[in-house]
Amino acid sequence: MKREHKLKIIALILTIALWYFIVWGKPIEKTIEIPIEYFPLKRNYLIEINPANAQLKVLGTRSSFRNFNQDSLKFVLDISKYPSGVYQVRLPIEKLNLPSEVKVKEITPSFITLVVKKIITKDFPVEIVFEEELERSQKNKILVVPSYVKVRGTVDGIYNINAISTEPVSFSKLVEYRELEIKLVTPPEVIEIKPERVKIFLKEVKKGGKDEKKVIWH
Repeated sequence: MKREHKLKIIALILTIALWYFIVWGKPIEKTIEIPIEYFPLKRNYLIEINPANAQLKVLGTRSSFRNFNQDSLKFVLDISKYPSGVYQVRLPIEKLNLPSEVKVKEITPSFITLVVKKIITKDFPVEIVFEEELERSQKNKILVVPSYVKVRGTVDGIYNINAISTEPVSFSKLVEYRELEIKLVTPPEVIEIKPERVKIFLKEVKKGGKDEKKVIWH
């Protein structure tokens, strides 16, 4: 009986060892999503990376995947050498801190699109947009403050801008209140407008006067 017990114990140990080898020692495939970051932060530049994440397909054992923190993995691109333009940049797989037992099988995508845009600030006149069609005599009674605003955006984005428009405003409402604060419309590719709102006043302005020249009509 003792011999039989010993054989059963040995068989159990072999079964457990075989199970451990199959479960923990057999290579498995795994897909990890890795964020893509960049350095340094370039002042007065707009940086776009597409896509923002990469899919990394790796091969390893269960035990090897337990030996590192997958959440700490990330691609970091050095963009200091890239001036304004659009580039295809290879992801540096070799710089990932992977355990030696984990092998990279596939990465998607292997190249990302890097867009570097120069940002500038420029003054633009304010264009008042009215819901009604105004006569010249009515236009001459209106003043906008400030008449120019600072626009911050990419060179390409503000290249075709001539003026910054207000949201549509009712002239009859202006007649009622004599003064209105109106929000400005932000064109595409514009990052910031300062100030974001202007005031319009119903005020008698002499023809050819200084204030009249500051107003652009829609």
